[in-house]
Amino acid sequence: MPQEAKEQHEDVVLNQLEAELQRSKEKLQETIEHAEISNEELRASNEEMQAINEELRSATEELETSKEELQSVNEELITVNYELKVKVEETGKANDDLNNLIASTDIATIFVDRALRIKRFTPRAADIFSIIPSDIGRSLLDITHRLDYANLAEDVSATFETLRPVEREVRSNDGRWYIVRLLPYRTTEDKIEGAVMTFFDITTRKEAEEKLRASEEWVRRVAAGRAGAEGVPLHTMAEARDEFLAVMSQELRHPLNLIYINAELLARMPAVQQSSPALRSAAIIRNAVANQARIIDDLLDMSRLHTGRLAMSCHDEDLGQISQRLIGLLRSGRETETVDLRYECPATPAVVYVDAVRIEQVLLNLLHNALRFTPAGGTATVALAVEEGEARVDVRDTGEGIAAEALPHIFDMYSLSSAAAARNKGGLGIGLALVRQIVELHGGRVDASSPGLGEGSTFTVWLPLSRTAAQPVSGEMSPLVSCVSGRNILLLDGQADAAVMFKTLLELDGGAVWLAGTPADALALLELERFDLLMADVALPGMDSHDFIREVRAMPGMATLTAIATGGVGRDKDMQAALAAGYSAHMNKPLSLDVLCGKLAGLLPPMA
Repeated sequence: MPQEAKEQHEDVVLNQLEAELQRSKEKLQETIEHAEISNEELRASNEEMQAINEELRSATEELETSKEELQSVNEELITVNYELKVKVEETGKANDDLNNLIASTDIATIFVDRALRIKRFTPRAADIFSIIPSDIGRSLLDITHRLDYANLAEDVSATFETLRPVEREVRSNDGRWYIVRLLPYRTTEDKIEGAVMTFFDITTRKEAEEKLRASEEWVRRVAAGRAGAEGVPLHTMAEARDEFLAVMSQELRHPLNLIYINAELLARMPAVQQSSPALRSAAIIRNAVANQARIIDDLLDMSRLHTGRLAMSCHDEDLGQISQRLIGLLRSGRETETVDLRYECPATPAVVYVDAVRIEQVLLNLLHNALRFTPAGGTATVALAVEEGEARVDVRDTGEGIAAEALPHIFDMYSLSSAAAARNKGGLGIGLALVRQIVELHGGRVDASSPGLGEGSTFTVWLPLSRTAAQPVSGEMSPLVSCVSGRNILLLDGQADAAVMFKTLLELDGGAVWLAGTPADALALLELERFDLLMADVALPGMDSHDFIREVRAMPGMATLTAIATGGVGRDKDMQAALAAGYSAHMNKPLSLDVLCGKLAGLLPPMA
């Protein structure tokens, strides 16, 4: 029994172990299946991770590419920003130059847009219009003014419609006179975006005209014997009028000289040369000043002619060389920028017995008229010929022409036709009368012809040929070059404002300039430095200009120094007195580099 019980117990234990083993196998099987499932899931996750890794690598490459593109764009933006900064600085400088030009000019100027709203104005405009800085943007028609000018708005509208300048002489309610010029405001894209209105104060000129006319009437009365009855000798009256005109010329030329030098200086500045409106404004100012200076010269010469005081120094002169010299001078300036100036030279020389200065004055007067009355794109021609013992000069243009009824009176003093045309272009109408009288003094004659209005005109001068033979005339004109570059120049002028500006102008043209305010300063500088050129104003403080040049000539080594006297009085006796005192030449104000170079052509030796 005990054996059987033991065996039964062992069977029971064995069965329990087998059952336990079976359950362990089943658990192991389940574990293996779970492991296989986990492996599959891990394998799938690994593949997903690899795919995500590829996507991240691709995104990284795209980010690198985008970074390079951004860097390239950033570099371009830096370059563009620098260029924009440079442009802004240049624009700022040009704007500063324009603001300084507007602030310094003595000419009242207003810029308006097409709706007549104010854009800019110069300080002088406040003398005519009740205008203040806060009025910018307001309509000009809402601003009160002192002008007797009811058609102002209509004339501005006409400027917009016809694109042609309008010019009027108007009077203000305080008795002053102005030349009003209305010009279209053109942008660099050649668009008309408004108008430029300039107001030139000509009160002094008007007063001078009235005084001159009164003086002319007085001279006629003297000639008729009335002055004698009043106890005033003829020569005394003529001398008094001559002295009055000389003083008036001196007073008028100083402000003109200051304006002209400033305008020429501004026109040579690089910043202004990049601004078309600023260049146009400077050119308008220069032309206006030159016209006023010519008017003063014409008034003085007409007075001398009527009193028999116009000095003449005649010699055999080659008319071809005179013509070429004048054309070369005009071509070097701005007057021929829009008009084609031509010259026709004769096959044989045209030698005449004349005063070269007066004949130059005649030809310049005719040439200036041709250039002024010829529109842009037109032609002005100077043709010289020899015929039947006379030299003939034709000045032809394709300009406005002359009406048939005006031709017989075109050379009359203050004739309605010539005076009206001259006023429209900035003159008194006495230039052609002066031309005729100077030509007749040389034994010649002058004539004008025109097919009609809009058909151009021809002015012809005949002068008797000299009996002296002359050399053939060269048809080539040498170009004008800088005459002061590399030269040491001493400038003596008591008017500091104009002297400083002219000094700057000479330095821009390459000259080395010393400035002296008094004769004593100039003499001290002459002892310390070597100069090529001395320019001294005739109205010196503390010393007579003739005594000054005599002291200069007495200094060692100064006998051959080129010295030019400058002044506002251009009488022949003043010029002769300056030459007799020791000056090399005399030069009228306003001072111009082109005229200075013409004076120095035969005075200064060439640079080594």
